[in-house]
Amino acid sequence: MSFVIPTLIGVVVFLIGQYLLKMVIEPIQAFRAALARLSNTILRHQAKITNAAVDDELSGKLSDHSAEIVSAAATIMFYRAARLFFRLPKKTGVTLAARSLNHIAYSLNVSAREWEASPAYNSAKPDHARYVYDALTVIRQQLGIKTSYED
Repeated sequence: MSFVIPTLIGVVVFLIGQYLLKMVIEPIQAFRAALARLSNTILRHQAKITNAAVDDELSGKLSDHSAEIVSAAATIMFYRAARLFFRLPKKTGVTLAARSLNHIAYSLNVSAREWEASPAYNSAKPDHARYVYDALTVIRQQLGIKTSYED
């Protein structure tokens, strides 16, 4: 009978460890991996992005990254506590960065450029390169990732 209590304590500790691993640690690792993939894409396609070159495939990739970082952050339980302990960005920062990524994706989109070139577009033509530079600055500051080789 003396082995029952230590065995139960061991099982409870194991279950708590597994819960923390599956609900906190693994989602944090997935979020960090998503940030790394985003940084990789930005650095790999830096010339196209900073020059606001038209590229639908890259535009779609950046939109995917935007959704991925928001959804990966949403899966982390106890985000506020995890943010302090694992040095994660604020959730508002993740949202701002995702919005900036969507702005970059829009600036690279062929149909957006065609719309802006049409006579029906009544606004001043946007300076896409400037918008991209500002968006990359927001992404770098809010997520703490490399967005250029000069950082």
